Amino acid sequence: VLRLPGYTDQEKMGIAKNFLVPKKLPEHGLTKKNIEITDKALDSIIHNFTREAGVRNLEREIATLCRKVVKVVVEKGKKTKIKTTPCDLEKYLGIPKFKRVENEGPLEIGTATGLAWTEFGGEILKRFKVIYDYPNGTMTLKKNKNFDEPYRYNRSGLIVEHSGYDIIKEIAQDIREKPTTDEENPLITSIFKATNTIQFKLKNNYEIADIRPGSPGDIAGLQKGDRILKVNGRDTGKLELEDITKHFFKDEGYLLKLQVERKGIVFNCRFALKKIL
Repeated sequence: VLRLPGYTDQEKMGIAKNFLVPKKLPEHGLTKKNIEITDKALDSIIHNFTREAGVRNLEREIATLCRKVVKVVVEKGKKTKIKTTPCDLEKYLGIPKFKRVENEGPLEIGTATGLAWTEFGGEILKRFKVIYDYPNGTMTLKKNKNFDEPYRYNRSGLIVEHSGYDIIKEIAQDIREKPTTDEENPLITSIFKATNTIQFKLKNNYEIADIRPGSPGDIAGLQKGDRILKVNGRDTGKLELEDITKHFFKDEGYLLKLQVERKGIVFNCRFALKKIL
């Protein structure tokens, strides 16, 4: 008997369409006139951005997508409508966190497709072909075309999410030159007029949603809920999520320097990426 805990992909799709999306749109001040999330986009979120038995992270990714669309609507006007497709998701959610490998098709005689299973879902083992020699009772692993592909994973142990926006007030100064004639001062041929205007901009907020125990981020003392202000000297308020998470997938030894806020206290943290698998 195979136990299959949690929801199937089809069930997750139904939950997303019938419950999560209708719930998240009004929470973010959006309507169906502002955003359309296609079925293919939802399927991509389920397979490429989450891996779980339930739907908690799926709900979180849909909320992140809504927040990004809110920013676009604020900047372009309330009549703006965004249609999200799988090709658009990387712009809003960052690089995919997981990569699913499709079955390559008919196998050679004596070969089998390898599968890995965890409570978060299954995956096809794509780097080897498994060859069974039943008469001699042997099993052989044969490298395939995917063997030399670089193996990339999050070496920091940090899961970071977009947690909203700050509204920033800025004063913009517009200086313009105006030709003029001054009889008392004939050398003055022009004057400059400065006009100040107030602008409001949205600044991204990012915080640590989870940390892998024993990972470099955990050993460095970071905690769930910490707000990330800077990554390697760059202000995260001006960055997209993928601009932050791409640092986590660098090679072992890569130095990561973070400025973090915890309960109103700002401090710096630095650590090197390490293999954790």
